[in-house]
This record gives sequence, C-alpha cells and structure tokens, in this order.
Amino acid sequence: MYAMTAAHTVLPIPSYARVTNMSNQKSVVVRINDRGPFHSNRIIDLSYVAALKLDFVEKGTTLVEVEVITPSKTVLNDALATSKENKANIKEKAHFDFSGGVYLQAGAFSTMAAAKKFYSNLVTLTSTPINLLEENNLTKIIIGPLTNQNAVNKLSGVLKNNFSITPILLGP
Repeated sequence: MYAMTAAHTVLPIPSYARVTNMSNQKSVVVRINDRGPFHSNRIIDLSYVAALKLDFVEKGTTLVEVEVITPSKTVLNDALATSKENKANIKEKAHFDFSGGVYLQAGAFSTMAAAKKFYSNLVTLTSTPINLLEENNLTKIIIGPLTNQNAVNKLSGVLKNNFSITPILLGP
C-alpha cells in the first residue's frame, strides 16, 4: 500500500512499468509485484502511494498509459520530475524504499551520456533493476533492491571484476 507497486494481469513478476496519468501527465515508476486487477475494465491496479503521486487517489480510477520498462531502456527513478518545484525537492527527498532490500550505488556521472554508456555495459551483466537518478547535477547509477547479503556480495564482485568499482551500499 505504501510502496511504489502495482498489480497487472500479464506483466512478469517482478517487472517495472512507467504509469502516466493522462489527465495531468504525471508519471511514476512502479514495480509489478502482484496479479490483478480483478475488474474487467482496468488494466492495472496501483498502490495507494502511486495513486497519490499521480493525483487521482480521491477519484479512485483514471485513464493511464502503461509503459513496460525493459532492461534496454534507461530507467528514471520516480523521484525525477519535470516541474521546477519537484526538481528542487530531489535533493531533499530522493530516497528508496528499503523495506524491499538494499541498493548499491555503482557510479555518479557528470553527464547523462556517460551514465548511459556505463548503464549499457552494466545491464548485460545483471538482471537486477538498474536506476538512473539525477541528483545534485550528477546522474547516479543505483542498482537494486537486493534482498540478501549473498546478492550484495555477488553484484559487488561483478562490479569489481568488470569495472574495478567498489560500490556504495545504500540501506537502512
């Protein structure tokens, strides 16, 4: 209910999708973690917090566009927004839900082009979700969530062996 999650009838569990409210063009990225919806006229059920961020929680339903995020696409964290007001909040409010696990920061780049280049190399080495987060004039590569120490160690080894990188652990 309080995580950025959704239910979908056919998308793989887990997978990620960008959901855009067609009435106000606000978007969020959600993790598909359940089957549903169970109403024939709906394509997706969003968590309370996802509906709140899309500004239709009071209404209950709205017309949305669902875009599946595949590993070949750059994933922009839901903290990214297009308005100036929200961009100012990225510095203060960019965070991850650690109830699903921890994250590794694999790099921080001064240009989006450099981040995308690194991303395209990294995405071939792991099936763990990789996010690009714009924060403080940097594009950070954030990998996760990772649910156990074994997964953290394995991915840290991949980063060290392939890129000579020691990632930063982000977690509670």
